[in-house]
Amino acid sequence: MKRIDTLYLNITNNCQANCDYCYINYRETNDKFSETLNKLIIAIKQSDPTTVIITGGEPLLYPKLVSDIMNFFKIDHMKFFRAILCSNLLYDKISKEQLYAISKYDELQTTISIERFKDTKSYIHFLKNIKYIKSKLKIKIGLILTISPKFIGTINPIKFKNALIYKYLDWIKPEALSYSEYNLDYERFYIEYDNYLSSIFRFIPKDKNIVLNEMKNNYKFNKSIQCNLCSDSNIVTYINGRFIIGCNCLVKKINRSEKFKTKCCNCEYFKYCNMDCERFGNYCAFPKNTFDKYIIRGEN
Repeated sequence: MKRIDTLYLNITNNCQANCDYCYINYRETNDKFSETLNKLIIAIKQSDPTTVIITGGEPLLYPKLVSDIMNFFKIDHMKFFRAILCSNLLYDKISKEQLYAISKYDELQTTISIERFKDTKSYIHFLKNIKYIKSKLKIKIGLILTISPKFIGTINPIKFKNALIYKYLDWIKPEALSYSEYNLDYERFYIEYDNYLSSIFRFIPKDKNIVLNEMKNNYKFNKSIQCNLCSDSNIVTYINGRFIIGCNCLVKKINRSEKFKTKCCNCEYFKYCNMDCERFGNYCAFPKNTFDKYIIRGEN
């Protein structure tokens, strides 16, 4: 296998959260599994990636395995890749073993959704864990904010105005659902998502808003606003003992010809989005309102 840009290493399907939209629910198998250290090391060596993303499920349910992966490559003087660890941080308290595991990585990527936000106690633990990790380690922490219909219908955008969590994050990425198997009126949802995104952009610190900054940079250099990661042959996921081309969501690809004929050909935004990422299938998920407001008009 030639060297790839990014390897998503799925070490488990186990997770203590139960988000109904999660891609785990729509994988080829729902078996709960945990890969062995030897298999994971071989997968990294075979793919020779520039970036390794440890994901699941919830990797920190197996802190020793998570740390042993990195210890092997550091001891063996073969760590030629950037290492990112994903975790929902859904713990009453981060253990010593988990903190040690986190310390072995270049970046920690966490996520928050309606399941966390609406539960005040859970959110407080989440914030405490991030503060604790930042106080102990010099590590970048990024947050993917998963915006679902429930999120839009429950969380008032004004809640983002004085969110304490910004202080401890290096970046934040608001992200819409894109999984084709999820039972949802996507046409309507992406319009609602766009309006919601536009309203919360006012409160997310601009230097930490990765979506806004990617929009600005790609617009400036005439690149596609969407990344098209799923169709990028240089991104590979290792799951259940095999390599699969594509990113971690592993969504079934949908023929986008219908979207091109009905939505893209005469759309003034086509020159910016290039039909969007394959993850959105035949639905247009380009945030036109947000793009107009913050990129074209440059509002603050």
